[in-house]
Amino acid sequence: MKLRLSTRISSGLTILYLAVAIITFVWVDHSVRQVATDYQYESLLRQSKMLTKYLRMGADNLPVIDLPHPIAHTYEYKNHGRAYLIVDKSGKIISSSSHDAVSLLSEGVLNLRHLYTFQSLGDDTTPLILDGMVIKLPPEKTNNQEFFLIAGRFEGAEGFIIDKAASKISLELVYLLTPLYLLSILFSIFTVIQGMRPLNQLANQAKKLTPDDVQTRLDETLAPSEAKPLVHAINRLISRIQINYTERHHFLTDSAHQLRTPLAVMRARIDQLPDFPGKSFLEQDINHLSGLIRQLLTLAQIEGKPIKLVKKDIIAIVKDRMEQLAPLALKHGNSFQLDAPDQPVLVELDEATAGEAIGNVLDNAIRFSPKGKDIEVNINMNGQIQIHDRGPGVDAEKRPHLFKRTWQDSGREDGVGLGLAIVGEIMRKHYGTASITDREGGGSTVTLQFNKVN
Repeated sequence: MKLRLSTRISSGLTILYLAVAIITFVWVDHSVRQVATDYQYESLLRQSKMLTKYLRMGADNLPVIDLPHPIAHTYEYKNHGRAYLIVDKSGKIISSSSHDAVSLLSEGVLNLRHLYTFQSLGDDTTPLILDGMVIKLPPEKTNNQEFFLIAGRFEGAEGFIIDKAASKISLELVYLLTPLYLLSILFSIFTVIQGMRPLNQLANQAKKLTPDDVQTRLDETLAPSEAKPLVHAINRLISRIQINYTERHHFLTDSAHQLRTPLAVMRARIDQLPDFPGKSFLEQDINHLSGLIRQLLTLAQIEGKPIKLVKKDIIAIVKDRMEQLAPLALKHGNSFQLDAPDQPVLVELDEATAGEAIGNVLDNAIRFSPKGKDIEVNINMNGQIQIHDRGPGVDAEKRPHLFKRTWQDSGREDGVGLGLAIVGEIMRKHYGTASITDREGGGSTVTLQFNKVN
């Protein structure tokens, strides 16, 4: 299922914000810890320089460090946090600050075998390993002998405190930035929804457009600048449809009116002629042609203007049309039978066009029903009208096409098919349906479904 544009944009922004948040947290944590590491490095380097300051060669020609009492005191105990070792290139311990220094700085002693390339104390690239720093003692202070100083800290002293501080800072940043990122995500989603509101309004306007309403245009002022070309193009398309629609309507109306006069003249001239073989068939053909022109005008009028649907009682309209067509039914030897609820059935309709549709169906029923057969009309509370006749019926393959004005059937009577096309057009404008089925025992049932008012 394809997600809505606003949902896709909001989801994309949410994922982007989460990715930025994670990257930010990782970067901040790394940066804080790097600052702590740099501080430890600088502190150990200062410690190494200080120890080297008090370096001297002893009577046995081995290096020793003589620290003043206040400084030496910080190297005596583990909880004071400092220690040092002096070792030769083989890793042999020459001197140490205390017994604890050996266990603390043992890693430095073990790694000495791989650290012959360490630079002198004054270089900037002095390596940092574990808790301590390994440096090569200056040759000028060791009689050009190769010795190494390992300076470090015990666990729980400054380095431990700095690590804790770094962790604390990172955690505080998480607490601070998380609500900000969540608020940013919510604000972005809100902004996207607000930004999509004009498009939703335009969509609602477009939903209300109908094939018959060619006067309405979409409100271009609602469209964001990115969507204005699309809305403008839609409005131009509607304008072109309106022009085509109007021209076709005028052509159909004018053509029907132009045909009425020659037919009237033709009828008058035939009436003046004496009887001759085939005169009655010619008069019948003119009558059929006149009916067809009348239906063309009706269809043009229906298509040419929108209708206004109002709440009406469908039973009253059916009774009115039955009364109008009762003389024609009696002339053909038929009668109407109405079965309807005792209370009004309110539906949404245009009285004139709805009456036209009902009248056309009743007229067809009269034309095709055998003499002496009743035409039954049923109305239910759902706004459905069923008109039953005992005519010849309609082939199943033709039924879906009878209400389409573009369909041609060479076997149908003149004017009949167009009359049902008018019915189909009227029901479409009423947002209803028209259908035809076989009737049990012979004949057809035409069903007109209007929209009931709740």
